[in-house]
Amino acid sequence: MRDLYENEAPIDELTLSRWLEDQKLLEHTGGVDYLLELAEITPVAENAESYAEIVREKANDENKINLLKNFCENKLGKGVIVCGDTRNPVTN
Repeated sequence: MRDLYENEAPIDELTLSRWLEDQKLLEHTGGVDYLLELAEITPVAENAESYAEIVREKANDENKINLLKNFCENKLGKGVIVCGDTRNPVTN
């Protein structure tokens, strides 16, 4: 990949597989199937906004959980288990 980058070539499944094949390294590195698998699970810049939205949603969920835990502690008393996540009950 560094060689492709230094030569200002695009880095994608096709160019990388061709480069690896030219270097007689394609099968040694897992073959085309492995490159395609990596491409499927590798985040790409074009999807950055979607990834950011996922992070925002998770942070919002975490804030809601903390608000509920604080409510349970402040209004219902310490050691309350009926409020909050039963996997991580509000305890003191």
